[in-house]
Amino acid sequence: MQPEPGRGATDATAAPPHWVVITTINAPSPAVERLLEALDARWRVTVVGDAKTPAVWRARRVEFLPLERQRELFGAFAAAAPLNHYARKNFGYLFALQQGAVTILDLDDDGTPLASFANQVSRTLRGRLVGGGDWVNVYRWFTDGLIWPRGLPLDAIHRRGALLGDGVSQDCPVQQFLVDDDPDVDAIYRLVFPGTGFSFAPDAAPVLLAPGTWCPFNSQNTLWFEAALPLLYLPNYCAFRVTDIWRSLVAQRALWLAGGSLAFRTSTLSQTRNPHDLNRDLADELPAYTQNRAIADCLDRAAGELAGRSVLETGQALWLALTEARFLPAAEVALIEAWFDAVRAVISARRQRD
Repeated sequence: MQPEPGRGATDATAAPPHWVVITTINAPSPAVERLLEALDARWRVTVVGDAKTPAVWRARRVEFLPLERQRELFGAFAAAAPLNHYARKNFGYLFALQQGAVTILDLDDDGTPLASFANQVSRTLRGRLVGGGDWVNVYRWFTDGLIWPRGLPLDAIHRRGALLGDGVSQDCPVQQFLVDDDPDVDAIYRLVFPGTGFSFAPDAAPVLLAPGTWCPFNSQNTLWFEAALPLLYLPNYCAFRVTDIWRSLVAQRALWLAGGSLAFRTSTLSQTRNPHDLNRDLADELPAYTQNRAIADCLDRAAGELAGRSVLETGQALWLALTEARFLPAAEVALIEAWFDAVRAVISARRQRD
């Protein structure tokens, strides 16, 4: 399916392999304009609208998906998904998949590119292999300062893990790039340490997490390669500040089953954060503080029966295990099924074309 004239289509005869997906409730920002300037011809961009997004949203080289376009493309799935939720980004991922994306860069609308942005697209990485613990604070490998990623259990913020090898080469289908100035940390960090200006070591080598070593990652600046694209699903029936974190746990467990690694890489963006109510953020983040360890245990148990299955099958089974354990309500099941059915259809269509 090619972009329609007047909807952000380009004159390119072949779809570029790399896509950026953003969702926003704001008008096009200077950060988005700078992002577009930093992307070369290999990249296309889709922006997903929601109920609060301006009805007229235009930026060059962007395929905008307002609510009516989402319903047109994805039917009952788009109609059933809740409004005013970050998980509407799922329809941007599906759109990019339909257009032939082989990599998707998952971004927010408030990051300004650094010089290294979007020029490091390699699925195989050489870096520091880190393990030796069930949960680790990966940020400690990129700075000596006290900072931790959103979603990390608070009793793990001082756990750096152990260096298992240096200069190790691994297949890394998901890569979390860090963000300078105002990184994606939790509300507790922001309330205790107000202000911005934090920077990670720019020359730090990637960190590759060994299987069995957990660290949450977010949707702020994350590169997903084709093998992991079925794992992009964001759950709808949970708080906005939890949805990408719980996705990260499912994705990590599925990657271990597939023999892949999650990688963290140093900053390629600087963020000027959109306004937030920190007390509301804190309330939204409470399920992560109280349930992430139990979710990881649930995923470990479910994974014991999934050896040899495809990434798509594994991802679907892991999400359904979380609904069966009531971490997510029963209403999530239909949306999980709709997502994986849609991805399965894209994969089937690609195989037929090939």
